[in-house]
Amino acid sequence: MHDNRTQQVEEQMLVRKAQQGDAQIFSLLVNKYQRRLNHFLHRFTHDEQITLDLVQETFLKAYKALPQFRTDSQFYTWLCCIGMNTAKSMAAISGREPQMITEIVDDDGEQIDVLEYLSDYHTPEGQLLNRELIDAVDEAIDNLPVSLRQPIILSEVNGLTYEEIAHVIGCPVGTVRSRIARAREILSVQIKTRFERE
Repeated sequence: MHDNRTQQVEEQMLVRKAQQGDAQIFSLLVNKYQRRLNHFLHRFTHDEQITLDLVQETFLKAYKALPQFRTDSQFYTWLCCIGMNTAKSMAAISGREPQMITEIVDDDGEQIDVLEYLSDYHTPEGQLLNRELIDAVDEAIDNLPVSLRQPIILSEVNGLTYEEIAHVIGCPVGTVRSRIARAREILSVQIKTRFERE
C-alpha cells in the first residue's frame, strides 16, 4: 500500500512539472505509459498501425490538455479516457474483443474458474479443450452488446475500478456496476451451458 501511495505522489509531482511546461518530464510520462496504453487500445482496435496512431494522438491531446488535468486523479485513467474518446471519434474500435476471461461470477455470486471445465490442461486433449474454451469465451464476449463489452473488458482485463471505468466510458458508477454484473451473468450462463452440454 505504501509503495502504491509513494508512486502516486511521485506521479503527481511529475505531472505538475509537466503542467508547468517541462516537455522532458512529459516525455518521462510518455515512456512510462506508452506500452501500457498501446496494449490497452490494441484490445479494441486489433490493428497495430491504428493503435500506434491512436497512442500518438492520445499523448498529443493529453499534452495540450495538461492544464485541465487534476493531479488528484489517476493519470493513466485520464489517458485511457482520452484514448477511448479518440478511438470512437476515429471509428477505430472494432467489434471483437479476443482477450480471454478465465474467471466469472455466477448468479449466486460464486466465482467460477472456467478452466475447471478442462479435463486435463496439459494433455493434447486438454490443449484442444483449452482452445475451444478460449473460442467460447471470445464468442460470448463478441455477442455482448458494446455497452456491456466495454466495462467487462476494462474491469476484468485492465483491472480498472468502477469509478475509473465510469470516468472512461462516461456514465454513472451505478450503471457501470449493473452492466458488469449483467455481463458476468450472461457469460456465466453461456459458458456453463456450452460445456455442460458437451
